[in-house]
Amino acid sequence: MSSYNSEKTIDAISVGIYSGDLVRDYKKVDYLPKPNDEISSHEWPADVSYTHFFNKSHFSMGLGIQTMTLFIQPGFVSRNFGLMGWSNFPLGNIDAGRGKIELGWMGGVSAIQQLFFNDVFKIGLTEHVSRNGRESVWNESDCITEGFGPTGACMGDRMPITYLEIGVGAYIAIGHFSFEFRYGRDLSEKKDRFTIAVDLMFFSRKKMD
Repeated sequence: MSSYNSEKTIDAISVGIYSGDLVRDYKKVDYLPKPNDEISSHEWPADVSYTHFFNKSHFSMGLGIQTMTLFIQPGFVSRNFGLMGWSNFPLGNIDAGRGKIELGWMGGVSAIQQLFFNDVFKIGLTEHVSRNGRESVWNESDCITEGFGPTGACMGDRMPITYLEIGVGAYIAIGHFSFEFRYGRDLSEKKDRFTIAVDLMFFSRKKMD
């Protein structure tokens, strides 16, 4: 909400550290074309994102990248309340000769309540609902690496697995830095995840025309 009533652009760098019920497993699933194919999932414990915000009065539009995912982030901001949405850019599907896998939509919406003490110090609460994705790898049961090695020795296509999440968070903003804690409940797989995020913001020196 640092863009409230401002026409300056903002560049934000964020580092997120994740804990809780992170998925690290191998399992067979019924939607792959071969009965012995497996999905391996190893959620990343951290990532980095960069966002460039364009601001006009109470409205903000962000374009950014989170590790390897491009996203858009529109929002409404005021001194004490904000509403933010975000979405990736769906890429349709991939086809590596073993059937198509959808690379669908991921995104969400978050409500923000903020106590504005002054231009330097702010604290706030957040609530969100989102469709998130985690990386997984399709391992073929009859894949052999360049003719050598045991059956199943090579890796297949990378693919996202999506899940529905609701959650809450709290943050402290001091000058160009903010520190945030978030809790998310994975409703699809009944898991709990926790995030600690540190943001660094750079403001443009002149207003946009």
